[in-house]
Amino acid sequence: MSFDVSGFIERKKESNDFVFRQHFIANAVFSLNTKKRTHWIIANELAKPHEFCFLWQKVVKERLKFKKEVSMDFKQKAKKFFKMKGLVSLSLQYAAAIVLLTSVLVGTNIAYGFEQEINSVLAKPIIDEKAYDKSSVDGQKMSARIMEEGSVLLQNKDNVLPLSTENTPKVNVFGWHSIDWLYGTGGDQVGSGGVLPEDDDFDKNIDFYKALDNYGIDYNADLKNMYYNYFKPFNLGRGLKVGNISEAQKLVEPDIEDKSYYSDELLEKAKSYSDTAIMVISRLSGEGGGNPGYQPKTGPKGESKDNERHYLEISVEEEKLLTYLGKNFDKVIVLINNCNQMELGKIETIEGVDACLYVGYTGTRGAVSIPKLLYGEVSPSGRTVDTFAYDLYTNPSVIWSEPVWADSSYLDKVAGIYIGYKWYETADEMGLWSSMNGYADGYKSVVQYPFGYGLSYTTFDWTVDGITVDGNAYSDKAALKKDSKIEFTVTVKNTGNVAGREVVEIYGTAPYKTGEIEKSSVELVNYGKTNLIEPNASETMKISVDMYDIASYDCYDKNNDGHKGYELDAGDYSFKLMKNSHEINAVNYGDKQIEGKFEFNLATTAHIDNDPVTGKTVKNLFTGDDAVDIVPVDNKTSTFDPKIPWISRAKFSTPAELSKQRENWKRDENPILKDYDKESLDRWSKWDDATTDEFGNPVNQTKPTWGASGDMKLAKNGVITELGQKLGENYDAPEWEEVLNQVKFDEALNVMNRYYGSKAIDSVGKPELRDLDGPTQVSGYSTAPRGTGYPSMVVLAQTWNQELAYDYGKSFGNDMVSIGVMGLWGFACDLHVDAFFGRNNESPSEDPFLAGTVIAKAVSGVNTRGRYTFLKHFAIYNAYCDRTYMSEQTLRETHLKAFRKAVVDGGTLGLMTSYQSVGAENSNYSVGLITGVLRNEWAFKGSVTTDAISGADYQFEGLVRCGGNLGMNVSLGKGSISYSQEETSGRMQNRMREAVHQILYMWLRSDYNYRYYQANGESDDSYFSSTSINSWVWWKPFLVSLDVVVGSALAFWVICATVNFVRKNNKDGEEKNEKTL
Repeated sequence: MSFDVSGFIERKKESNDFVFRQHFIANAVFSLNTKKRTHWIIANELAKPHEFCFLWQKVVKERLKFKKEVSMDFKQKAKKFFKMKGLVSLSLQYAAAIVLLTSVLVGTNIAYGFEQEINSVLAKPIIDEKAYDKSSVDGQKMSARIMEEGSVLLQNKDNVLPLSTENTPKVNVFGWHSIDWLYGTGGDQVGSGGVLPEDDDFDKNIDFYKALDNYGIDYNADLKNMYYNYFKPFNLGRGLKVGNISEAQKLVEPDIEDKSYYSDELLEKAKSYSDTAIMVISRLSGEGGGNPGYQPKTGPKGESKDNERHYLEISVEEEKLLTYLGKNFDKVIVLINNCNQMELGKIETIEGVDACLYVGYTGTRGAVSIPKLLYGEVSPSGRTVDTFAYDLYTNPSVIWSEPVWADSSYLDKVAGIYIGYKWYETADEMGLWSSMNGYADGYKSVVQYPFGYGLSYTTFDWTVDGITVDGNAYSDKAALKKDSKIEFTVTVKNTGNVAGREVVEIYGTAPYKTGEIEKSSVELVNYGKTNLIEPNASETMKISVDMYDIASYDCYDKNNDGHKGYELDAGDYSFKLMKNSHEINAVNYGDKQIEGKFEFNLATTAHIDNDPVTGKTVKNLFTGDDAVDIVPVDNKTSTFDPKIPWISRAKFSTPAELSKQRENWKRDENPILKDYDKESLDRWSKWDDATTDEFGNPVNQTKPTWGASGDMKLAKNGVITELGQKLGENYDAPEWEEVLNQVKFDEALNVMNRYYGSKAIDSVGKPELRDLDGPTQVSGYSTAPRGTGYPSMVVLAQTWNQELAYDYGKSFGNDMVSIGVMGLWGFACDLHVDAFFGRNNESPSEDPFLAGTVIAKAVSGVNTRGRYTFLKHFAIYNAYCDRTYMSEQTLRETHLKAFRKAVVDGGTLGLMTSYQSVGAENSNYSVGLITGVLRNEWAFKGSVTTDAISGADYQFEGLVRCGGNLGMNVSLGKGSISYSQEETSGRMQNRMREAVHQILYMWLRSDYNYRYYQANGESDDSYFSSTSINSWVWWKPFLVSLDVVVGSALAFWVICATVNFVRKNNKDGEEKNEKTL
C-alpha cells in the first residue's frame, strides 16, 4: 500500500535537495505514526534511492525511533541505479587489476635493470672461507704495519714519549670521542671511505680502549663511563645510523667546569689513578660531509653552534680541558683521530701539553698499534703529507675555496701551481712571511708542521756515498740533458738508542725568471725510506731523480721561445736532501759534513714534446685556440677575457690581500656558456656525422660487423682460454678483429649500460664480473663479508714507504680475490687542495708526486693478484662545484701529474670520472681529457666509467663519444638519440665496438698481470689462490614466479567480477523492486 505524497512533492519540487528530503521523511513519519499499519511503501518521487536509504536509517530509525517497516518503490530508477553502480564497480576493478599488473611487470623490469646491484646484496658469491680467513689475518697485519709507520709524531716536549710500561701502567683517557673512535669516515650511509666490521661483528673492532687492553695498560673506567652517560656514541663503526654524516659531525664534549659530569670526586680520582692523561680529539668528514666553517655541537642539553671557530680548530671545550690537564697531570699526550689538517697551535701554547701523535682514521683494528708507538716498542717514522699552518686561511686555495654561484657554480683556482707547501715555501723564498709578520724567520710563525715533517725517538746521520748523472760520476754543476737520470746513493746510520726507520726526501729547485713560467721554489722529486735500523747500524739505499718530474708546462709560451709544452729552462738546478719541505739536512759528503744541496746545470732550454714513457706527442689541448673542448680550461678566448687574478710569483699577495680580493670578486661568465647546454647536446649528432675527429684524423663511418658466427671464446666455464691469454698480452693482436665481430650489438649496449659490475658477453665467453667500491675496504658499505677495513689512504701516504704501498696493494688484492671481487672503484688520486674538503681522507696528499707514487705502487700491488682498479676522480675533485677554471699548466703539473704516474707507472686498467668539470667542460665529455690526454698521450687501453650519475644519461652519451666505456646507473638511448642497430651511426658503432674491446682487454690484461707476476714475482710472496663460486641468483626466478602468481590471481579476479556483473544484470528487475530497511 502506497502513501501518497505527490502533492507534497509537487509543492517542493523546486527544492529537491538533501535538506528537503530530511524534512519530507520527517513529515512522512509523522503521518505514518498515526496509522495502524505494520508496513508502508513510499513512492519513488524521492529520486535518489541511496540517499533515501541513508536518511531513513539515520533520521527515521535512529532519531525518530520509528519501528515499522517501510518499503520504497523505485522500480526503474533502482534498476538503472544498481546497473550503473555495477558498471562503475567493475570498471574500477578492471583498472585496479591493470595498475597492479603493470606495477608488478614494471617493478620486475626495474629489478632486472639493477641486477648487479641486487646481486651484490642478495646473491653474493660463495667464497673460500679458508682463503678469506687468511686474507683477513694478513690484512690486519698490514693495517698494524701501516699504523706503525704512518702515525706522525708532531710534538714531543722534553721527550715525554715514549712512556714506560713500568712507570706508566695506567692512564686516564679524556675526550668524548674516545668512546666513539673513528675507524673511517663512517659506515654504510656515508659512502666511499667508510669501514665496517668485516663480518658485521662490531665487537672485533679495536678502538683506543681495546688497544690499551690488548697491550696490558689499564685505563680509568670511571672516565669512560662518564662519557657514555654524557652522550651516547654514534657508533660509526657499526654503520652510520643517524641519517646523514652531518649529524655525526657534531662536536660532543662536556665542559670541564660542568660538575654534573666532571665532578670533583671524578677528577680527584683521576689524578690519583695516574699522572698521565691522554686526550682524544676527532673530526669526522667524508662523502656528503665537508668540514664546515663553524663548529656544530650537540649534547644532553641540545644542539648549538660556535660561529667564531671553524670545524678544524680546537673547540672551546677542548681548549679548556687541555688547559686543565696541563695544570693537573705530569704527562699530557694528544691523539689526533682525523685525516685533515687542523689548526693545532694551542697544542703548542697551552702549558703542560707535552706530546701530540697524529693517527688518522685507523681502520677496523689498526688502533692496536697506537700503544706500541706510545710505549716505544715502535719508534714513529711517519711524515706529514699536507702542510699544517697555524691559520688555514693563510692558504690561497682555502681563501678561494668557496664557489661562486651563478647560473652554474664555478670556482677560479687562482692559486695555480702553488698548492700546499709550494705556496708556503715559495712565499717564504719571496720574503712574504717576513714582511707580513716582522720576524727574522716569519715562516715559523705561519707554518707549524711543514710538508714531510715528523719526529722520531732516535737520531740518524746521512752520508752521500755517491751521485751519478746518466751513469757518470757527479761533479759540481754537472751537465744535464732533458732526459737525464740522477741517482743518489745514501747511507743512513742510526745514531740513537732505539731502533727506527728514516725517510730521505729529495726536492728540486728549477731556475726561475720573473714574469716567465711559474715555478715553486721547491718540488718533491723522489723519496726513500729505510727498513728498521738498529742502534749503531746502517742501511744504504739508492734514490733516483727523473728530470721530467721537475719540468714545467709552459702553456702560454711565457719565456717567449716559440714553444708551448713541457720545458726545462736553461740554468742551474739544485737537488736537496731534506728532512721536510723546509729543512735541508746536513750530510756527510767526502770528508766533510755539508748542507745536502747539490748543483747541476742545463746549458740550453730543452723542450719535451713526447711523453718519456709512452713516446706520444704532448701539446696544448686546453688553452686558447688549441683547446679541443668548447671552452678553454682558463675560460679565456680570443673574444673574452675573464681577468681572473691568477697568483704569480712575480708578486705574491698576502693572505689579507687575497681575502679582500676574494670578498670583492665578481666577474662575467663567458658568453659562449649561455648556449653551452644546447651545444653540448647538439654536438652528439654532429659528432656522429663528422668525417674528421677533433684532432684532424679521418673518421671511419663504415658500420662494423656484429653477431658474426664463430667459436672464438675468450673463456670457457669461467677459465680464460689460450686465445684470451694471448689477447690479454697484446691489445693489437690480429685475432681481436674476429672476436669483436662475434659480439652482438645488443650485448655491446648491455655491457656498457647501467654499469654496476662488468656484465657477461656470452658470444665470446666473457663471464659477469663483480666490481665494488671502497678505497679503504672492499665492499665497504655493502653487506658482509667484507675485505679488511684498512687505515685511511692518508695514513698509508704518511708512511712515506713506497714498498709498503706496494705490499698494501697486494694485500688489498688478496681481499678482492677472497670475496670474489674483480674490480675496485678506487683508489682515489685526488689532491688535498683545500683542508676543508670532506673527502681528503680517501686520497694521499697535497703533492702530486707523492700522491701519484703511492697510488701507482698500490695499483701495481693489486695488479699482481689479477684484479683491476678504477682510479678516481679523473681528473679534478677537490671542491663541491661544477665549473673549475685554471691554467693548463696548473691542470697538467698538479691534477694530471698524479693520475699520469698511476696510469703510466702503476698500470691501472680503469678510471672513474669526476663530478667536477675541467674548466666548463663536464669531465665525462671532455675530449681533451679523455681522448687527448688519457687515450692519446698516456696510451691508456683500459676502461673509463662515470661516477654514479643516476638520471644524467646525457653525460654517458658524451663519455662514450670521448673515449669512455661504462655508465654507472645510466644508459645510452635515454635521450633523443636512438640506439637501434639500424639507426646508430657508423662512427658511434665503431666507438661502441672499441669500448667493448677496451672492456674485454681490461679483464684479460688483469689475468695477464697475474700470470706474469706468478712467473716473475717474489718467491716468498704470501699470495694464495682462491676460487669463489657464483651463487644461484634466486631472486630472478622468484620474481618470475611472483609475476605468474599475481597475474593469475588478477585474471581470476577480473573473470569473477565480470561473471558476477553479468549474472546480476540478467535477473528480473522486479526482484529488486523493493529494498527493506
